[in-house]
Amino acid sequence: MLFIQEFIRQRTKELTHDNKYHTHFKHLVLKPNESIELKAGVDIYLLTDVVDDIRVESECGLFDWGSQLTNEQTYEHSGDIIIENLSGSTNHIPFIQFTHKN
Repeated sequence: MLFIQEFIRQRTKELTHDNKYHTHFKHLVLKPNESIELKAGVDIYLLTDVVDDIRVESECGLFDWGSQLTNEQTYEHSGDIIIENLSGSTNHIPFIQFTHKN
């Protein structure tokens, strides 16, 4: 968890350095076995915690803590992002969203 917090601090500095992005906290709540698709475009979503029983997939990579399909967990996503709750219970998924300024 400490590594994730430090990564978020550093990445926030990088992305907001030239005042190109607005930051937002986005807390998604998915019902059991629900999935959603975010059309993020050039926005960047950083997963801020390890959440069991979810799958987040985008052109940047895959986050699926319980999967054996990947040996790398991706916390940063953009483009079309598919988020799935793999649990039979409601799941909370916290992100920091970086919205590109026009």
